[in-house]
This record gives sequence, C-alpha cells and structure tokens, in this order.
Amino acid sequence: HKIKSKFSLSLIGMIIIIPVFINFHKIIDLIAPYGTFNWLLTIILWLSQKFMFLLGYSETIIVNNLIYLGINYVGVGAQCLGIGIMTSFTLLILLIRSSMINRLFYIFFGIIFMIMMNSLRIVFLLLHLHKNQSYQLAMDAHDLSNYFFYIVVFLLFLGYILWFQYVPLFRGKVGR
Repeated sequence: HKIKSKFSLSLIGMIIIIPVFINFHKIIDLIAPYGTFNWLLTIILWLSQKFMFLLGYSETIIVNNLIYLGINYVGVGAQCLGIGIMTSFTLLILLIRSSMINRLFYIFFGIIFMIMMNSLRIVFLLLHLHKNQSYQLAMDAHDLSNYFFYIVVFLLFLGYILWFQYVPLFRGKVGR
C-alpha cells in the first residue's frame, strides 16, 4: 500500500517495469538513427571544451565527435551521449505520484545535471589521456563511470521521492 501511495503503479507493476527501465537505455542508444542526437553531441562537447578552458586548457579543439588536447582525443559515440539513461530517468520520475509541474521541473534540471556530468566525464578522460598516455586505463575509467551514472540516476530518483515529490511549485498545492 505504501508503494501505491508513492507511485502510479502497484508493487507488481513496479517489479515488472523496473527490469524494462534497466535495459531501456540500451534500446534507445541502439535504435536511434545516426545523427539523431547531434544537437546533444554539440552541447556536450561544447561544455567539455568550456570546462577544459576553466581548468586552464584553452587549446582544446573539437572536430566532428572528437575533442582534442594536443595529440590526445576523446571520441563521443552515440552510446556515450546518455540519451538512454536520461530517458530512463525521465520515465522513472513520470511514474511517481506527484504534480506534473514538479515532475517536469525535476526532469528538466535532472537532465541538465546529467549532461554536465557527462561533459565532466569527457574532461576527466581527456585529462587522464593527456597526462598519463594510458589508453587502457582511460577505457577502464570510462567503463567504471557508467556504473557511477547509474548510481547518480538512482540517487536523483530517491532525491525526488524523499525531498521534492510534494513541494508545491508555482502556487500549486499537492496533498500527501
């Protein structure tokens, strides 16, 4: 009964749908036609370049889906954009019983947060390659950062339930 009061689905519905969410991002990443999310690629690389500039590396260059620092570069493929994980996050938040304005507000800022984190991940990988020249260690860090993103999405999800679900925004009243 407690789950039903927090979510739009029953416990059985949640048990059925959560495994779908876990794999949903993989499906989105695979079925999107090439170039569909170039706008997101541009934003992520631009932000990465700005973060590099803030760290004192003004010589980064963006070419297509690559960001260079000297002879080192990080390539950002379609699966690296985070479309699937952002979609999963959006769907999880939409399942929560709350006002639509709260959900949309949280989704918007959650996605901006994830885009910024993705840009910082690229910065971390590029700096690691630049300083250590170790491709294998960079790939290990890349793969481990995927798990970090899953944890962040879970924490954002919990944060919404614990602190944001019933916050009255824009004079709207939401009852518990």
